[in-house]
Amino acid sequence: MFKRDRPGLAPVLRYLRHDGTGRDLLALAARLADLFDQYAVYRPDLVLAWEHGEDDDWQAHLWRALMAQLRREVGDEAAAA
Repeated sequence: MFKRDRPGLAPVLRYLRHDGTGRDLLALAARLADLFDQYAVYRPDLVLAWEHGEDDDWQAHLWRALMAQLRREVGDEAAAA
């Protein structure tokens, strides 16, 4: 899903580099899903800033990449929900 040439996602890719079984990926995905859900509920200002490119940390890059993928798969209306 993610290109290896995305420097903003380097911390995530480094973390998963030696995950031969996929267990780390699954654990990370579950934790990030919960975290992003909490951000959307309790920190919508932060998520909106990420959407507008106002932050440059790995979470913002990951959020934008996930939203772009969601828009490609299900359309803009579903991604906005």
